[in-house]
Amino acid sequence: MSLPWRAPAYAGRRLLLDVNVWTALMDSVHVHHSRAFALFTDPGIRIASCAITQSGVIRLAALPAAHPNGCATPSQARDVLLRVVSSLDHEYWPCEPSPLADDIIDWKRVSGHRQITDCYLLALAVSQNATLVSLDQRIALHSVKGARPHHYLVI
Repeated sequence: MSLPWRAPAYAGRRLLLDVNVWTALMDSVHVHHSRAFALFTDPGIRIASCAITQSGVIRLAALPAAHPNGCATPSQARDVLLRVVSSLDHEYWPCEPSPLADDIIDWKRVSGHRQITDCYLLALAVSQNATLVSLDQRIALHSVKGARPHHYLVI
């Protein structure tokens, strides 16, 4: 079976994982854990994160409502994320350009509040010539200027 992130369009690209992919990866009982973990069967995997994804992962890991049997403290969640990124070919990206910049997101094509962070992360991936990896199938490529299919991967 050919895996989508091993296709030529994704070969050698750094993958910016969105918050849900990171969460699924770090939580072995998450419904999508096996899908997220499958990404890491490729020995050449190259990962990226940013302040938005890192703070989102820490927030969700420390959210009591998401973990009825107990959750991590923010400090514990940060330590787990730090161990994971330290074990990978990981790169941290500052959140540049600003979402207020005129040349990255076509705000008239963003249809609702749930797409704002996803569109920004896609724009960040485009600016780095990378690929945003998500579980969300609703991100519209046309809302981010310069986005092409190889900039967005749904697992």
